[in-house]
Amino acid sequence: MEFLQYNWTQSDFFHGDIRVFSIEKEQGRGTMRLFIADDSEVVRERLSALLAQLDNVEIVGNAGTVDEAIHEIRRLKPDLVVLDIRMPGGCGIDVLRSVKGDEPSPAVIMLTNYPYRQYEERCMDAGADFFFDKSVEFEFAIEVIKGLASAQIQKRESVLNL
Repeated sequence: MEFLQYNWTQSDFFHGDIRVFSIEKEQGRGTMRLFIADDSEVVRERLSALLAQLDNVEIVGNAGTVDEAIHEIRRLKPDLVVLDIRMPGGCGIDVLRSVKGDEPSPAVIMLTNYPYRQYEERCMDAGADFFFDKSVEFEFAIEVIKGLASAQIQKRESVLNL
């Protein structure tokens, strides 16, 4: 297994200090496996449609409830999860805590309509790698996903050229 690490400044994303996270990759695999967990089917479809256009991102699944999300994330083992806070059957933070306790754990982007500071702090404390407001930062979240996928490809190419 190859271990890739990406450094992002939180000031770009969180108005804070530096956040480091990692995505574990199978050596030689050229796509980032992504899972979407959101109670809104419209959001899941929109994200899937936008990201399906990228050659280096594979949407491996999606879920609309907490139980379904936990089960499918554990079964599919994606590299990255896009997760909402409000979901039937509990809270997206429960999903976050659950999957961040697994090994390997995916990177997690929280994408929510509840951008309140207390939620952001709870998510970051539970292991979220990014936190975005769906209503004003949706496109920015997409750009971060593109950047993560691109960074993976660049890293893979540099390893192959050694």
